[in-house]
Amino acid sequence: MSGSTGEKHCRPQRRPLRVNAGAVSGGRVMASGSLRLTVLLAVGLLTAGCVGKIVGTTADVAIEVAKVPFKVGKAAVDVATDDDDEDETAAQ
Repeated sequence: MSGSTGEKHCRPQRRPLRVNAGAVSGGRVMASGSLRLTVLLAVGLLTAGCVGKIVGTTADVAIEVAKVPFKVGKAAVDVATDDDDEDETAAQ
């Protein structure tokens, strides 16, 4: 009848887990400096080709866009000069 006498049973106290404060941030375990550097280096090397492709494609598109007005102008000149040549040939 320990419950009726008001005795409390002692439970062993749990000690809090000790964690290095520098290794945990907001409940997430952070990588060490050398591991973080290795991961960043690997990601940089793996994405370098993608970035180069994007920059190259962007430059190619910009060059083609710059050429369009000249192509349109040349086509207009060709159309205008072709009509004049046909008129001169018919007159002879």
